[in-house]
Amino acid sequence: MPRENVRRITKKTHRDSARTKELDIDELEVIEYKDAVLLTTKGSIMGPFFFAVDKEDIKPACPICGADGENHERFEKTYKDCIYSEEDGYIECLVRHSFVKYICRQHKPNSIFSKEYDFADGNNNITRRFENRVIRLSMEDSVTSVPNKIRGTLSKQSVSEIVNRWIANADKERGGFPDTEKLIIMSCSVAEEDYAFFAYESFNGLSIIDVIFFKASADIITELNKFDLTKLKIIVTDFNPIIREAVQRFSGDDVAVIIDVSAIREWIEMILVKAMKVYAKQVATNVKDEILAPASYSKGGWLAKQRDEALGKRPKLKALYHHVNWLRDILNYSEDLVEDGLYEWLENVPELVETDLKDISTAIDHSFEDVINYYRRRTVVTEDTYRKIKNLHEKLQQWKNCKNPDLMRARLLYAGFIGNLEELSENQWYGIGYDNVLENINRLINRVSEGE
Repeated sequence: MPRENVRRITKKTHRDSARTKELDIDELEVIEYKDAVLLTTKGSIMGPFFFAVDKEDIKPACPICGADGENHERFEKTYKDCIYSEEDGYIECLVRHSFVKYICRQHKPNSIFSKEYDFADGNNNITRRFENRVIRLSMEDSVTSVPNKIRGTLSKQSVSEIVNRWIANADKERGGFPDTEKLIIMSCSVAEEDYAFFAYESFNGLSIIDVIFFKASADIITELNKFDLTKLKIIVTDFNPIIREAVQRFSGDDVAVIIDVSAIREWIEMILVKAMKVYAKQVATNVKDEILAPASYSKGGWLAKQRDEALGKRPKLKALYHHVNWLRDILNYSEDLVEDGLYEWLENVPELVETDLKDISTAIDHSFEDVINYYRRRTVVTEDTYRKIKNLHEKLQQWKNCKNPDLMRARLLYAGFIGNLEELSENQWYGIGYDNVLENINRLINRVSEGE
């Protein structure tokens, strides 16, 4: 604001206690209130305007030498804000803050500085509580929906910038990762984007340390380098080729890699579903379901007979059915039998379906020891952990509308820290507990809009 338009403030300037209470910012006192024009993305609206000054006249120390500052000049800055009442809810408003800049003459060049305030960052044009409201609304719905919920006082671009800045600050405040001997890396596709979840078994059970959007093995390796490599002994992962490549490049002889075999079971389902679309277009739905189900689940009878008749007319589908069911059985073998069973399975893939099974047979062959480690180390990584990983993966598949990778991370990791990011820096980061993450997902599945 031009210097000639800055209002002169003295100790005798009237303070409005009622409006100060309405504004409800501990550091400020209101000296003037009026209705004013608020510019919006769709024109203008009327809203409250508070002119406020510091409640306490405390001179800050020079940030360079620590000496007391002297009054230099008075300045004014206007912030977008929101006030709340039980009657009207949230109301967007403007706060013009009159403040003093100080000067220190103890050194050359002289330093000019101002106080730091809790209610706002002087580099931004919105208050922290308005920022927190924008973040909370974005978390609950979507970035594109926020402008309408704050009467257009911010554009979609401004909301995106606020959200991205807040997430970057949260990542910065979070600090380093905890030491762990066992690290779990799970891949998951949400709204056609690939994410990697980094988890470990903490003193509170399974916790999610981080979630990243990834496209290349370098993204995974960058994340792995945030851990203390000297402490890491076990990595549990799935068959995602990018993660598998990163883990193989990253892990040395001192780190045992375990492939979660539930990933193989899920892969089997996908192979059969794909094959059914090609080879069984005319098969009745109930017969298709019988073919897709593990053979060990069959109750026999008429439906099993119909299944066998359908397979008898389709040699490729029959060969595929029997070979994947053989693999299903092998995965349920005990540790002393599974290794020989997998070797035999790999050596006897029917030529008729080599193409259909190429990806899964190649993956098992290349990660053979990692698959066997699943059985060798069942007491090290418990069945409960694998169950939670699978449950989390299935739950995320229901989250169809999350199209903003950074906001997706924030929803899972930082939803409980809105307005309280200092907690992240004050304490060691131990991740977010499995139950809390599931609670966040359940709350958001039906609330995230298509317009994100």
